[in-house]
Amino acid sequence: FGMYALEDQRGLLRLAIEKRRKHLPALYSFHKLEEGYRWGRKLMHQFAIEENLLFFTGNGSLSISNQEQQTHNEKMESAIRFLKENFPTLIICQPGEDEKGNAVEVCYLLRNGSFAGMGVQKAGKSVSLKNIDKIITPSNDNEYIKTMLLRFAELHSEMVLTYY
Repeated sequence: FGMYALEDQRGLLRLAIEKRRKHLPALYSFHKLEEGYRWGRKLMHQFAIEENLLFFTGNGSLSISNQEQQTHNEKMESAIRFLKENFPTLIICQPGEDEKGNAVEVCYLLRNGSFAGMGVQKAGKSVSLKNIDKIITPSNDNEYIKTMLLRFAELHSEMVLTYY
């Protein structure tokens, strides 16, 4: 599932949580629909967004002044900016073997919530944000890989280095 920021017919910015759309980049991806709504509600409380104007499923007030619309959209823009700025940077390393049978670590990088690439290094070497770019082969962001890595990170936190 993905979280999308869309404008309704009245020009109000709202969130939609729905199945991933192929040609529309999501603000954030989730494994479960409930996770998306939970994140939306966190943003609602943090930025004092009116509940019935937050999601596309809400009816919203039928009569809203231009000032209220502008205030709402400013809050939504702040929430979206906050969400984008606070995406995690994760390095996930797991043991493996190279083609000669030598022990290696396969490392994946999510930078600011986007898949940045993967690489291989000798087992036992230290990995950090300072040296990760030396081993990572850069890649374009890939929603499927990103979603899989975030899910893997939830299940195997012992293999994750997290930076914010």
